[in-house]
Amino acid sequence: MFRLRSPLFAALVFLVGAGSAGAQDADPVVRVFEVRRINSDFGPIEGLSFRLENDGTRVQPSQWLATLARQVPNGFLAQLLSLRPRRVAGHDAVAWEGQHARGRRAVRVRVEEDPGAATEASGTRVELALLRDGEPVWSASAMDALDIGATAVISGRDFEVSPSRYLSWFREAADLAARERLYERLRDHSIWLVVTVSRPVRTPVPGPPLRLDPPRDPQLQTLESSVVPEADGATELRIQLDDDGRPRHFDIASTTLPEVTPRLLGIASGWRFPEAAEREILVTVPVATRPARRVPPGSR
Repeated sequence: MFRLRSPLFAALVFLVGAGSAGAQDADPVVRVFEVRRINSDFGPIEGLSFRLENDGTRVQPSQWLATLARQVPNGFLAQLLSLRPRRVAGHDAVAWEGQHARGRRAVRVRVEEDPGAATEASGTRVELALLRDGEPVWSASAMDALDIGATAVISGRDFEVSPSRYLSWFREAADLAARERLYERLRDHSIWLVVTVSRPVRTPVPGPPLRLDPPRDPQLQTLESSVVPEADGATELRIQLDDDGRPRHFDIASTTLPEVTPRLLGIASGWRFPEAAEREILVTVPVATRPARRVPPGSR
């Protein structure tokens, strides 16, 4: 049974994966999502709990959104960022920490393996914390025994975040007026964070990722949104390329405008980086939304 704790009333989904026996100490990959409910039925997210094979076998990173979305009908689901925590020294248990900073605020994730006693099962503890000036102002954690090669998805009502906190840590606004407009559009929504922690089974792409500029693509000028029109942001993509330099797998390293992520991934799937074939690259893409055009009745 998972044990959840948080200083605030909130809700969070943990997707915690153990790797294969040969990759027991492999660095985990942590992804943070949001779920935004558009009706008053919170049951699908509060009771979300299932298991699946670790990514790299049956579920690829590009399939996480679709896998989770099927469990959360009538809601908006988007990936906000991914982290690759590193081993930390000075602890009896094997532990990893990763942090995504933006100005005075940061998101920190800690993953810790508890080997357990001889008669007890091992466990994995995951903690998510929001930091201001290095000090946590919100945190939540979960722990459970996991089978090697399995991935668990858990949710609970203790991990809902307020729209104001969500905007402060995960969104950007050009000015105060833009922030106020964004808050007005989101304040009636219930927002949960979703954390996925997995041990990749696939052999990592050799070498550190290359940072490249995105190609000039006119399609980026027509990203429409009826929820947050006239907003500006940026999305950092982590892309694994095939031997022709075409995208094989996408991961969202971070984004401040998640509403346009599906459209952006569709555009980026046609890009090509022959100079980095068979490598992993990081590409930061400036993105902006425009008001969605209204389709006149009878024109379809």
